[in-house]
Amino acid sequence: MPIPAPPRFTDLKVHLHSAGVDAARLNFVLEHYLDLPANKPLEAWYLEPHEEHQAWAFREAIQTFQQMIVDDPEAGNGEVDPD
Repeated sequence: MPIPAPPRFTDLKVHLHSAGVDAARLNFVLEHYLDLPANKPLEAWYLEPHEEHQAWAFREAIQTFQQMIVDDPEAGNGEVDPD
């Protein structure tokens, strides 16, 4: 579950949309990045436990960010309602 932004923060999806960033495309690219063989967890994690802990924490940060930008059907895609 992603950490919600503080109430005073502006909406991340609206900001991405306004900046011309396609959140769905960004999510897809990040997913591809995490699926690259070099970026996957090692099977022999016990050989470099400190580095593997760092790898898991880094992957988790990216996955948390992905959760923040994924479209929730009820939240819309960042477009501001003209009303």
